[in-house]
Amino acid sequence: MPGFLTHFTNNEVLDYFFGCHETPVRPVLWVGLATNPANKEGVINELTSPGYSRACMPNTSKFFGRAKNGKKQTVADIVFPAFALNGERIATVFISDSVRDGIVLAMVDMDPPYATAPCVRAKIRAGALTISHS
Repeated sequence: MPGFLTHFTNNEVLDYFFGCHETPVRPVLWVGLATNPANKEGVINELTSPGYSRACMPNTSKFFGRAKNGKKQTVADIVFPAFALNGERIATVFISDSVRDGIVLAMVDMDPPYATAPCVRAKIRAGALTISHS
């Protein structure tokens, strides 16, 4: 699943490396699921299925390995709490800085869109989520 950083995150990276160091590292990230395609603006149509919630991911090397060739990959599974899929199709995985709302930092299209059984415990396997700076 290749994905990309949103405009917001690209601007934060540029500011961090070129003179504006006010951006704190977020200690926890939240991984969510959306029904719309990934986009650089970070606009999401998040799932509304009963019981769905974002998965918590500590922002450490235990979850993200070091960047290589301009890409960063997860090195641990991301497991979502069990929820009942309400006829929605999961098209995108996104990473946010908040458990609700917040800023979408990166988005990854699922290819093809993923339809699941009525009750699911979604899991993204280690190494399956790749984010690039492009």
